Amino acid sequence: MNITIYEPDLRISMECDPETRVFLERIGDTVRVLRKKDVKIARYNFTLHKARFLEDETVSTLLAKGPEVLPITMVDREIYRTGAYPSEKELEEITGCRAFSR
Repeated sequence: MNITIYEPDLRISMECDPETRVFLERIGDTVRVLRKKDVKIARYNFTLHKARFLEDETVSTLLAKGPEVLPITMVDREIYRTGAYPSEKELEEITGCRAFSR
């Protein structure tokens, strides 16, 4: 299983909204924990990885609709969600791994 998250320019999001900053840090933590559990998960930032967005036909087609489709989450190259990040619980359900003990 491969999970790919195509994100907007996170630097702008983190500078503008403290609530968004906390949320993005939590997503980052969840991704790091899942990677340690050998889950294949990649995050691509639009500004830093623009070529990744353009080389994936599905992503570039969605992006033509406007930036509001970001973030785009794909699971095994199929669209899982657009316009919002998956929750920690959803990532755990997708992967079958618990990111954090409760």
